[in-house]
Amino acid sequence: MKELALHILDIAQNSVRAKAKIIEINIWEDITVNLFKIEIKDDGIGMDEETLKIVDNPFY
Repeated sequence: MKELALHILDIAQNSVRAKAKIIEINIWEDITVNLFKIEIKDDGIGMDEETLKIVDNPFY
């Protein structure tokens, strides 16, 4: 659980670096289907096209 919290903190810090004024973190749990969902949204500047092409690379 600590590792998950550190990932959420890292994403929130990225939002701050992207000049976000609003950071929204939503957490849902549905035990009937064994689902845990985390959504993080912000109003930061976003990613450029080149970054979007490699964002799913774990070594990025």
